[in-house]
Amino acid sequence: QNPVAQFNVGETYRLLGRVVEAEAVLSQLIKHDPKIAEAHISLADVLADLERYSEAVDIARRAVLLSPTSPVPHFCLGTVLQRYGDS
Repeated sequence: QNPVAQFNVGETYRLLGRVVEAEAVLSQLIKHDPKIAEAHISLADVLADLERYSEAVDIARRAVLLSPTSPVPHFCLGTVLQRYGDS
């Protein structure tokens, strides 16, 4: 499958609040193409929404490693860590 199309489907599910479907699509994408930082960021958000904070932190940390100079994965990691601390 086309990774961009698969990401767009997963992100659309996430934005619609269909987090179970989003998790499935984004996890599959990462399995096939583990270097897409944006997919990790979206999956971290989904896992946090599912209150699976430990997994969300791990995925967000991978996003930071994949794109260390971008502020977006760092923001995602900080947000997930904050939510984890509030749980």
